[in-house]
Amino acid sequence: MQRYYTKEAQATGPMEHKELARLVLIGTVRPETLVWREGLSSWQPLGTLPEFQAAAPSPPPLPASAPGLVGPRHYRYSGRYPVFRTCATAICGIMVADCVAWLYAYGQFRIPYIYICAILPFVFGGILGALTVGTYVFARIRSKSIVRKLTFAFVINTYYFHWAAWVSMVLQQRGTDVHVLDVALQPEALWATILAANAAGPWTLFGTHFTGGWVTAVWVLEGLIIVWLALMLPPVFFGDLPFCEACNAWCTKQANVARFSHQEEQIVVRAVEDKDFTGLAALPQVALSKDVGEWYQCDIERCLKCNNLNTLDVLYVAAERDQKGKISTTTRKLVENLLLTSTEAMHIKMLGQVKRPIP
Repeated sequence: MQRYYTKEAQATGPMEHKELARLVLIGTVRPETLVWREGLSSWQPLGTLPEFQAAAPSPPPLPASAPGLVGPRHYRYSGRYPVFRTCATAICGIMVADCVAWLYAYGQFRIPYIYICAILPFVFGGILGALTVGTYVFARIRSKSIVRKLTFAFVINTYYFHWAAWVSMVLQQRGTDVHVLDVALQPEALWATILAANAAGPWTLFGTHFTGGWVTAVWVLEGLIIVWLALMLPPVFFGDLPFCEACNAWCTKQANVARFSHQEEQIVVRAVEDKDFTGLAALPQVALSKDVGEWYQCDIERCLKCNNLNTLDVLYVAAERDQKGKISTTTRKLVENLLLTSTEAMHIKMLGQVKRPIP
């Protein structure tokens, strides 16, 4: 359906709806501008047409003290957590993590290939971090302090249980009938056995039997890898998705809804923070298919249930292709969790749809 609008008392058109919407975004066509399309008996102000009105009125701004806000502009977690659900989920998560720790110890004990054993700490640490993330997501924990404590408990408990499992396997190989729980419940005996294994040397590599300091160095490095991976994942995820308190649900990320070409950083940040959609629409866009270069990327997180909680992240992205054709990407977050109304979120998405991309 073709549309026309008036400019300096002259009819301008015809054009598609998307083109007229673009002109609205950049301020060329305003709510009071007269427009006409098929089905209208006469020229009407743009603001009276249903397709250019918000589907529902936007809610009023929340007060600065409301959960989920930092002042009136940026989202933050409320700090809430359901106590019973958190405790029950944490217990189940630790039980699953201990099973993974036993498998990790079994792999170390049984696999004879040093290169595979060198990869196992990375796998174990990643799985442990993922289990921690899954625990607080399922439990709907919105408290950073609780997430830190839960993560610390996961790491200490599971790493300790891994040592108990490994020592029990060593003792069983030497003819001592002992259960892993018996070892885990005797920390002093467990520590003494670890020191004895260190002195005796648990490995022989390339004809060399390693004991003492070399073994300690390997064990320390192994522990650092596991702890680093396990502690790294939860904070990365925790600051990524908002939580809608009204719907009791995590928001969903819509990544890369719009891209702008590399400009002066302060111009982009100021336009985003001020919600200057006219200024943003004036910035040239970058094709979403482009994989090399520099640009600013817009990500939107929104509640799919009520659509009332919407936040915006803006990232600086630099991507390079090396001589082998591999692309390396560097990102830096410039704007984080800026609160938007549903209408403002729609405007950001339209910027990525109606503007003609620059290849």
